[in-house]
Amino acid sequence: MPSAPAVRVVPSRSATRRLLRLLGTLAAMIPSFAQPVEAASQQAVDAAIDRGRNYLLTVRPRRFSDDGYSSLRLYALLKAKAAKDDPTVVELIKLVESHFPGGVYSPGVGSHEKTYCAGVDAMILLELDKEKYTPQLIMIRDYLLGQQLENGGFNYTGTMTNNGDTSVTQYAMLGLWAVSRAGIDVPDGAFQACARWHAETRQRDGGHAYNPNPRNSKSTLNMTVSAVGSLGICKLFFAEEQETPGESREEQLRAAAAQPAEVTPDAPPVRYGLLTPIVPEPEEEQPKDERPRDPIEVPETLDRFEETSISRAQASKLMRPALGWIDARFQVRRTGQFASYYYYSLERAGTLSDREEFGGSDWFEACSDYLVSTQNSNGAWTMDARHDADTAFCLLFLTRSTQQLVGKKRKKAEDRYGGGLLIGGRGLPKDLTQFGKAEPKKVRIQTPLEKLLADLANADESSLPEIQEKLVEEIQLGDHSVLIGQSDKLVEMTTNPRGDVRRVAAWAIGRTGELTLARHVLPLFDDPDPAVLTEARNAMAWIARRPDAYGVPEYPPAEDPQLQQWRDDAWRKWGRWYLEQSPYGGRLDEYELDLKRRLDQLR
Repeated sequence: MPSAPAVRVVPSRSATRRLLRLLGTLAAMIPSFAQPVEAASQQAVDAAIDRGRNYLLTVRPRRFSDDGYSSLRLYALLKAKAAKDDPTVVELIKLVESHFPGGVYSPGVGSHEKTYCAGVDAMILLELDKEKYTPQLIMIRDYLLGQQLENGGFNYTGTMTNNGDTSVTQYAMLGLWAVSRAGIDVPDGAFQACARWHAETRQRDGGHAYNPNPRNSKSTLNMTVSAVGSLGICKLFFAEEQETPGESREEQLRAAAAQPAEVTPDAPPVRYGLLTPIVPEPEEEQPKDERPRDPIEVPETLDRFEETSISRAQASKLMRPALGWIDARFQVRRTGQFASYYYYSLERAGTLSDREEFGGSDWFEACSDYLVSTQNSNGAWTMDARHDADTAFCLLFLTRSTQQLVGKKRKKAEDRYGGGLLIGGRGLPKDLTQFGKAEPKKVRIQTPLEKLLADLANADESSLPEIQEKLVEEIQLGDHSVLIGQSDKLVEMTTNPRGDVRRVAAWAIGRTGELTLARHVLPLFDDPDPAVLTEARNAMAWIARRPDAYGVPEYPPAEDPQLQQWRDDAWRKWGRWYLEQSPYGGRLDEYELDLKRRLDQLR
């Protein structure tokens, strides 16, 4: 008998209608999903920085190809004021210095990660001694300029596509910016081309995607704050546009905000609906750098970029759709894979766009409160499999590393911390009459998601469709991060005797975005239910952020031998991907050893 066709887990028509009714207020609802956290004083922030710095001083590299993470750790330590003669810092400096064998920049990381490492290494050498390391900074400059694509973006070294990668581009811009601050010439055309690439790859909703292709990809919060940061760096190298006679600066900004943010004629207009973009105030004029520039010629390949002439005003205009997108989706609590990456990128985006708030919240105050409250007792932050990276990114946020570079001070600073004092009761309990008394015992209330998962596991045939519909709606309209707390339950559901329960479990695990949960999705490629196979494939695509799912068709064939070939192909491609990510630091555990043996048999 042929198997039943795969059924995708989608909301019913009634759920879709309810979703449409909620769209008018969704922008206001999204920030409210995060529960408030206790406010932290500047003293608490400083103490968190000290603990995080001490933790990073104790971390040892996991393997030889750890250079990129080691560079990130060193940069965070320097920004957190670690002593440069500390033995750990000295060891890490020697590692960075080893990236220049024979007068050529070549970090010892995987070839596809070198651009990330180059950006961080440039910032490190500038922080250490720009005069001493000028030759090395020139090598990094030449390396990065040689990596810039024809379209102005950057991508992983050796990648098969040439569209560009928003994350890699951000770190290339950080590196070139650092080189320029050292007094070494970097052609403005490199920044002009990068800004144009961001304009051409902006998504139709105003946000930015990880691998834009070019306007059919999904915008993400991490990549949109990254794009704003990159555009903010580019803007520093652009000329000021002359004001139109007879118009005030305020009138010009208001007029500019009313227009679609486009540089090329074919760029799509961005419509905000109820969301109105905030018009930034004029940026203060920065002192002009009069230092002599490095006379070494730059690669001729960048001559093609010199024709572009984007002004600072146009760059600000380019940033507005993304800023509006962030306003509607700003989050304080980020968990799971690449969560800590968000905070460092957010600090840069907020600083370089001169924004005090996102989504009506003071982004630095709210996020610093959250980070202080979630730091482990040993000083680490543990959001992903790489706790050293998590801690480094969080330190770079709390130390306001970008603000240190541009020298901007926060507006109304006296209303925030006041040199470590608790201004306005910041950090104190609201009800001081209860201060010092034992807290009453809290009764834990089951969340709606917990109840739905419990109901799903025990549902009968008649009630199952309704529970599935409510569960999907709850997850789609809520915060995906709440799924992380239910990971044990979701994993248990993948072994449920009922295929429809296993199918929903795979769907929900995919929405967590958690790399460490992927090992519980892979066994579902042996599931007898075709619908479960489809959702397992989609879950892996979500976790890996690969919409193409490495070419594995979404719907498996109905009969063997094509069905078995589909299973083997899924195991081969996704099993290999999982091992390459090495969530446990390359130390293969029993599960990964079994997986490796299976993949060897499939060759």
